[in-house]
Amino acid sequence: MTAEKYISLAKTTRATVICDLQELVSLVALQKSGNANILAIIRV
Repeated sequence: MTAEKYISLAKTTRATVICDLQELVSLVALQKSGNANILAIIRV
């Protein structure tokens, strides 16, 4: 998921999206893929 995709889904600001995505990565709910700009959802 890219930040732009998240912005369109959540209808929020880029700053909020970046904060949310960083938190999800730290919680291991999302994982960075080979492309640093795309995050992948993983099962926990």
